[in-house]
Amino acid sequence: MKQYHKLLVDVMSNGTDRGDRTGTGTRSVFGRQVRFDLSQGFPLLTTKKVFVGGTVAELLWFLSGSTNTQDLPKSVRHWWTPWQKADGSLGPIYGEQYRYARWWFLTEAKTFEPCVPETKEGLVYGVGDLGEFKRKPHHGVEPEEAMLKEVWRNMLRRCYDPTCRSYAAYGAVGVHVAPEWLNFGKFFEDAKTLIGYTLKKHFPKDYSIDKDILHASNRYSKETCCWASHDEQGFNVSNQRAFTAVSPEGENILFPSIGEAKRLFGLNLSAVHRCLNGKLHTHHGWSEFKYTSEEPGKVQRFRQLDQLKLLIANIKEYPESRRHVVNLWATPAMEHAQLPCCHGSVIQFYVCAGQLSCQVYQRSADIFLGVPVNIASYALLTHLIAAECGLEVGDLSYTFGDLHLYHNHFAQATELLSRKPRGLPKLVFEPKPIGNYEVSDFTLEGYDPHPAIKAEVAV
Repeated sequence: MKQYHKLLVDVMSNGTDRGDRTGTGTRSVFGRQVRFDLSQGFPLLTTKKVFVGGTVAELLWFLSGSTNTQDLPKSVRHWWTPWQKADGSLGPIYGEQYRYARWWFLTEAKTFEPCVPETKEGLVYGVGDLGEFKRKPHHGVEPEEAMLKEVWRNMLRRCYDPTCRSYAAYGAVGVHVAPEWLNFGKFFEDAKTLIGYTLKKHFPKDYSIDKDILHASNRYSKETCCWASHDEQGFNVSNQRAFTAVSPEGENILFPSIGEAKRLFGLNLSAVHRCLNGKLHTHHGWSEFKYTSEEPGKVQRFRQLDQLKLLIANIKEYPESRRHVVNLWATPAMEHAQLPCCHGSVIQFYVCAGQLSCQVYQRSADIFLGVPVNIASYALLTHLIAAECGLEVGDLSYTFGDLHLYHNHFAQATELLSRKPRGLPKLVFEPKPIGNYEVSDFTLEGYDPHPAIKAEVAV
């Protein structure tokens, strides 16, 4: 970790003393970069002891999608309590951006005359032609073909089979399949080009075909469909309307549906409905309920992206792509965060020669308390993604924006620099799907740090 020592010396020697949000004061430089070869050891500071268990626990918390401190182990919860709300929530920070990044848009509603072909014997549910794919599923069928054949059959069934339980909500009310998609060969070709197909391919149970998101349509077709998560489909059904409401804390929040208000905040469905219709003015401290204005012929639609799953799927499917990017700085969302994301504004991964490398941008970096943990956290993330994708680890390139040392950390920094760095440890763990790890799954062999140096967090 000689790179870290050089950074610290750079800040102390070349930095400018400046005011800051906390009122503590900092010495700061702007625009620095360090690089670590992860194959040569785990980049963990040895001139003071870093809380390894806390570093692991925090990253796993991020990757779980949680933004509430109650989901953190007590041993590390205090890292975040200065910024939490009364219920432990922190707003739309790291976990939400990793797993539930959201945005909304207006789109043209497209309604078509139902396609109800004459049923014929020998076709699937009387309407669908398998064409060259008529063979029955067996061990020789490609998994992709089998997966899409099941999707296609289920789509036809709910639109054209009166004995299907879903028929009443689909075929009976005019939902239908485009004529060209009645041929499985054409559906098979088109389905692989739809938005979100890589996610469907690599996480088949979590994604299905949807006609409501792009155009709130009554037709399954190449023009109207995408692959979407079950959550997205739940708050984009055609009979739901988006609305805004002001929270007890004064935040104006946009909801895709009444159901989402219940899921996120436990609001009563009937009470929210009455608020929206002017029969009730407030509910549990929430007020100013208003349907969003929609242009004629257009509807408000919502997307929700699991950036972690998309990253994994794309690395597996297109390793040489230049689009392996995770963005944790969503500007509108950060306006509602208790502490806007300091690191991970842009995280880019790069695959070459069987190795996975990572570059991180950190907008605000507390060099004494935060940076050693941040570097270790992204090194661990790179190891986890590499293991998930069957790759070895390469470099971790770390770029800082405002890199600063708080004025009340000068003595501690001087003590740290007086110590001699020791050898880097080795990270040991058995690969699992991300989401299944526990802190106890990780060991750092050979970690022999100098004693910890205490310093106060600037709030």
